[in-house]
Amino acid sequence: MANTYSDQQSLVIGRCLVTGAGGFIGLQLCSQLQKHNIPVRMLLRKPISSGKSTDTVIGELGSDNISYESLLCEIDTVFHLANTAHISAASDCYKIDCEVTLALARNAQQAGVRRFVFISSTKAAADPGLYKCDESWDEWPNDGYGYWKRKTEERLLNEINIPHVAIVRPSLVYGAGIKGNLQKLICAIDKGYCPPLPDIAAERSMVSVHDVVSAILIAAVHIDANRQPLIVADGEAYTPFSIYLAIRAVLGKGKPGWSLPLPLLTSAGFLGDFLQRIWKTCPISSEVVSRLTEPCAYSSNKLRQLGWRPSTTFYKELPAIIAACQDVKL
Repeated sequence: MANTYSDQQSLVIGRCLVTGAGGFIGLQLCSQLQKHNIPVRMLLRKPISSGKSTDTVIGELGSDNISYESLLCEIDTVFHLANTAHISAASDCYKIDCEVTLALARNAQQAGVRRFVFISSTKAAADPGLYKCDESWDEWPNDGYGYWKRKTEERLLNEINIPHVAIVRPSLVYGAGIKGNLQKLICAIDKGYCPPLPDIAAERSMVSVHDVVSAILIAAVHIDANRQPLIVADGEAYTPFSIYLAIRAVLGKGKPGWSLPLPLLTSAGFLGDFLQRIWKTCPISSEVVSRLTEPCAYSSNKLRQLGWRPSTTFYKELPAIIAACQDVKL
């Protein structure tokens, strides 16, 4: 199966609900569904320009202003993306996300929904270190974000009797319009605030938002995607230094003749932890340093067996990503 969708597959998906439809992945997913004339109901926290869809619900799952009965009326497939996006939020936020997801799934089951696709994260398993892991890597994560992602996965599989329940675990997502640490890194390099990152062999996985969407749609329709997690990564081996050099090249900056020693960057992260107590927007912390320097590589072999193939790489998409970042006042 290629990364395209036939009319028959569109019929399998049927009328769908997309939660978190206003997010980075959600917008791309809705656009792709609409492109294939799949009826989409978008759940949004606030109104946005929603393309061709006029079927929108404004509200937040778990709040009094959402009626599950009307939200799920005549829905065949649920794509659940709504969540607390910030990986450093309080653990209670992720626990609430878990309960909200289970409430949505139980109501979907009662409403006769046939397919439920949960967008999780590779953080639902512990970071694999130097090992490039696949779905067989079963170690539980230590942080609250990953723990509750994993807990949500397990409860969906054990407690929900919807015929097709699929779990998609994207690695770090990139694409034009992305926000967060990648956007901040590009801005810092562009303005000369970021020294050359350490040249270390710490491979990390990434994936294009468009390839995440194609993986989500395959997970929704392929029988062998039922009731198991699917990791999504583009297969490239990215390191902090290679990303840094690529950004500099697109920005028209030369290759530096040095790189920051890892112990110095680690010390800067600890200093940032202290500074964040008085300067909430301090861009550096030990957590940021950890994400930049610790290896975290994944294999998408199981998803590839279902016919999925990545269409691009971070390096190919980088000019468009940087152009979009430069259009935003940071």
